[in-house]
Amino acid sequence: MNVGQNVKRIREEQRYTQTEIARRCGVTPAAISGLEHGDFTPSTPLLVKLARALDVSVEELLLDKALSAARRDAQLDAQAIARLFASEG
Repeated sequence: MNVGQNVKRIREEQRYTQTEIARRCGVTPAAISGLEHGDFTPSTPLLVKLARALDVSVEELLLDKALSAARRDAQLDAQAIARLFASEG
């Protein structure tokens, strides 16, 4: 999955229109459409704006959904293990 596909998936999951996300990012709806269709790769500043507009991390926009979920699960597992050892100590 590429960045544009991730943006579209997350935007649709959150029930935002391209126009709403465009307004939040200070770009045109055509720019969001082009991004979602793979016409261009967003700049770093636009990635940050998109992440904020969609309330996700830049990493979630860049990574495959399964990989991002696996990383998040691994972080939660590591935190749970750390708490377990902290409570035993």
